[in-house]
Amino acid sequence: NPSPESWKQGLQVVDAMADLDPQEQLDLLRLMMATDTLSERREFVTYIEAADVRVMANEVQRVLAKGLQQGIFSADDEYYSEVKRLADQRAPIDAREAPSLVEDARSAAQGNAAQSAGDVQLSLQDYAQAEAMYQLALEKGVTDRDRNLTRLGMVQAMQGKAAEAKATLEQVSGARVPVARMWMAYADSRA
Repeated sequence: NPSPESWKQGLQVVDAMADLDPQEQLDLLRLMMATDTLSERREFVTYIEAADVRVMANEVQRVLAKGLQQGIFSADDEYYSEVKRLADQRAPIDAREAPSLVEDARSAAQGNAAQSAGDVQLSLQDYAQAEAMYQLALEKGVTDRDRNLTRLGMVQAMQGKAAEAKATLEQVSGARVPVARMWMAYADSRA
């Protein structure tokens, strides 16, 4: 039953029950954003901190805007103001540097550069380019294969590629499995 309330409850249970590291929790919070179920200040702040304004400023801007829209933050909120200032400074730089990261990833011997480029593309909501980078990271070999597979499945799901997303996410192992399963449910709900 993919209602907002069922998504919210399911995602909050996974968040509470699973011992997720910050990057795993980030991917769960991204699903909360996609399902429009972020509702508590703690969730917004955790999302912002895990995304890191210095790395994914464009994504942080969207989270801040959503929090402001929902009344989680106010324009005179000290935390909001400081993070927004940093995000507004960094976002155009991230967008400008993204093509060179993709170029560097294509010529790199290892896949970690491609995974990083994929993360930036994900932050910019260029899901097709992110998918290409995560695929390249797998081909070249990447240090954190499960994180890469999770994010590959996520961007496939965001593009409406349910079958591909499920096939990718089924390969995830370890601590990321609960997050991958929730993204598989999301892919199913969009199919």
